[in-house]
Amino acid sequence: MKRGRNFVNIGFSTGVAEQNMHHFMSNSPWPAQGVIQQVQEEIAATPGLGQGGVLILDESADAKAGEKSAGAGRQYNGRLGKVDMSQVGTFLAYANGSVWTWVDGELYLPRHWFAPEMTDLRKKLGILAEREFETKIELGWKMIQRTHANGLSFEAICCDDFYGQSSDFRAEMNAAEFVYMADVPHNTQVYLKRPVVGVPEAKPGRHGRKPSRSRVLSPDKPLKASDVARLEGTNWRRVRVRDTERGELNDEFAARRVWTTHEDEPVQEWLVMRRESGGKCGSVLINSWYLERVNS
Repeated sequence: MKRGRNFVNIGFSTGVAEQNMHHFMSNSPWPAQGVIQQVQEEIAATPGLGQGGVLILDESADAKAGEKSAGAGRQYNGRLGKVDMSQVGTFLAYANGSVWTWVDGELYLPRHWFAPEMTDLRKKLGILAEREFETKIELGWKMIQRTHANGLSFEAICCDDFYGQSSDFRAEMNAAEFVYMADVPHNTQVYLKRPVVGVPEAKPGRHGRKPSRSRVLSPDKPLKASDVARLEGTNWRRVRVRDTERGELNDEFAARRVWTTHEDEPVQEWLVMRRESGGKCGSVLINSWYLERVNS
């Protein structure tokens, strides 16, 4: 759509009067999940989209003047780059070549929206009484499971570092045998050798409580993902990314097998690093078995 996405322009593009469009979106009891499921079914039935598709988990925020809109509150707004009065949605998109579309979404409700004093406002705004607080990551995982159950095939799940830094989220995707390509912060700690994790033994002669929490016992110190990129043994390779108006975009990539920890257990993953022409470097964690499967 070349025009702005508002009721006037949507109505103009579809031949529906603005008032009718506004009533349909705001008052008509149409089932959102039914529409979403139809979109997913149409993608699944489209020739040529059976392979190569990926899911992209992200969020989007709209600034609000007050707290009377569902889910509104002072929270981070990526569009503004700061914390402000906003309404935030968690969304799942599908991309395959030149095809991309939104395939699921959930409104994020901050925890304070479930306080007893918010009951009347939740009811007034049509928020289901049985809904409970869920984090953005929990909403994202629910949408991924729902999309998979509806039969939409995908080859990987991509997400930014807000979601990717959660070892719980990566563990859930790995347990479901979903390939993940998760951005992680530059200060994410990784090990180049499998760490030994356990409860340290009490030192002889020392009084007090015995150690009860697990920790890394091996002497090797963790490295930041950004430090791994600068190691002498990290081998970089220039790869064509895509065509642009100025020609081919080629960036440098490197991959190292690393270990992270989750619930006091070492987890093997691949750390894939990308160094752009301007010097900016990004880090992504991928299932340990995925690259082995691709190269086999």
